[in-house]
Amino acid sequence: MPPVSRRETELDGASAPFEVLVVCTGNLCRSPLAALLLEARLPGAAGLPGRGLRVASAGTLARPGAPMDPAAAVEAARLGLDPSAHRARRLSAQAVERADLVVGLAREHRAAAVRLAPAAVRRAFTLLELADLLRGLPVEGAVASASEDPATRLRSLVEAAAMRRSLAPLDDPHRIDVPDPYRRGAAAYGRSAREIASAIDGVEGAIRRLVADPLALRGHGA
Repeated sequence: MPPVSRRETELDGASAPFEVLVVCTGNLCRSPLAALLLEARLPGAAGLPGRGLRVASAGTLARPGAPMDPAAAVEAARLGLDPSAHRARRLSAQAVERADLVVGLAREHRAAAVRLAPAAVRRAFTLLELADLLRGLPVEGAVASASEDPATRLRSLVEAAAMRRSLAPLDDPHRIDVPDPYRRGAAAYGRSAREIASAIDGVEGAIRRLVADPLALRGHGA
């Protein structure tokens, strides 16, 4: 008998926590900022319990143990986040395999994750791509069942986003990358942080619309 996957295990009567892995190059600027924002916003957006979400970040060329870049940490603090505990880690196949959702800050990061764990291809997106795909999903059929717990509905939503991507590829793939601000001045860090925050605003809003309210979903035939 094949082993039961982590996503099929039970935790206190519910599915296992929903795990997000955010990836950039050095794990110093973009991915830790995006991970902190997702960790702060997803539980409320999706109706997840306290232990229902795990968010981690990693870098394709990270120097393990390095703190968040100081200029990026300033941008994180401006967004009301505490970056002090962050320590960089290198992207690994195990981390990709565990994740229910892999979020790259650019296409190269999504591709690097999929090279390490090819089966993750339908769970891997860039942040801007994910925001676009989720905004375009209709309520009808976006999740498997409104009666499922929030983590299970989020997994169904990731599957729906992958299906939409396969049916309607983006016209301009270059616009789904968040540029790297590393050592490019305060203005570049500010632009990067705003772009990340705007995309996560879109992800949060879509999840509230599609996942968080089971009654609304039932009313739309999900």
